[in-house]
Amino acid sequence: MAIIPTALEMNIGRNENIAINELQKKASAKRWKNVATDKYIDENIIRKTSLVVVDQFPKPGEDVPMGTPVTLTFIAKDVVNVGDIYDLSDKFRNKYSGKQVKDVIKQVENNDNIKKILEENKKYSELNESEKNMAKQFAQQEGVIEETADPDTVKNVYNDYLLLFAN
Repeated sequence: MAIIPTALEMNIGRNENIAINELQKKASAKRWKNVATDKYIDENIIRKTSLVVVDQFPKPGEDVPMGTPVTLTFIAKDVVNVGDIYDLSDKFRNKYSGKQVKDVIKQVENNDNIKKILEENKKYSELNESEKNMAKQFAQQEGVIEETADPDTVKNVYNDYLLLFAN
């Protein structure tokens, strides 16, 4: 599958320059030209990219006066390193340290059971017992948690997967 890089402009079809926000209007184009590589792509692809907050100032929970601006730093989550996301459990961060989010997403996509659960974007409290067991088994297979992990640990790790997988 070809990936169209984010850019301010791209050539679509024959020498027609359009802004990225116009890209979806041209989704029926048969050939796209990637400006960065000057090669044509013979597929119709709209790349779905989600953003994740990697930093916040002031930090969550910090007391600030009313009206204080809050600065959020975003990055496309498929290219960010798991260790750079501050809102993950220690077990999850330690397991996937040095890996990119896209690597974790590939692992999820290779398991139909957990993929289906995460695609539904359910909170852990909304899962039935069977789904909770599947989530626990997946985390165990990945080596994130032990078989004896307590329910809170399983919940935290499930939420970590949900954060990375949800679009």
